[in-house]
Amino acid sequence: NLPFDSSKFDILLKDMSAFASTIPLYVCDNKVASNPSYEIKVRTISEKAYGAMFAKTMFIGLSEKELSSFSPEWTILFLPSFKGEPSKHGLKNTNFSILNFSKKIIAIGGTGYTGEVKKGMFSALNFLLPKNHGVLPMHCSANESTGSNPETTLFFGLSGTGKTTLSTDSSRSFIGDDEHGWEIEKNEVFNFEG
Repeated sequence: NLPFDSSKFDILLKDMSAFASTIPLYVCDNKVASNPSYEIKVRTISEKAYGAMFAKTMFIGLSEKELSSFSPEWTILFLPSFKGEPSKHGLKNTNFSILNFSKKIIAIGGTGYTGEVKKGMFSALNFLLPKNHGVLPMHCSANESTGSNPETTLFFGLSGTGKTTLSTDSSRSFIGDDEHGWEIEKNEVFNFEG
């Protein structure tokens, strides 16, 4: 993670917007964080249908009522065909994933890897939730025992190491398989994803 000049971001965003105005776009509105106290409304704008479908599948869906009054708190602009210009935009490469916390925009270009969409919002949550709410973001899967005194189990590990497999124990309630928040005061674990 490196700091990025805000004036260069404005130039980059202007160029991305100009590029986006010339092509069809796919828009998906969702939220992240299943706990209503911490949810964030996210709009994903993608030049590729698969980018919007990924957001629709990965993030939490909205009811028709929620969609009718939707106003995004964060916007993800996912333009795989847009290549940044290192000298003009202040980039090290033509591909980039940049979070702007002032504008609440995640700008992704030069890569078709949809994981940048997911990890961009997770990165934002890693900053916002501890700072503003005392919630610990975790890269883990989680399940819960059944009964009158349920206990939560967390499975930490790198992607591909078995977190999903371990958390889908049929004798326990499944919470989620990748990204969670731990609300410290209430000692509650909640899923970030859909």
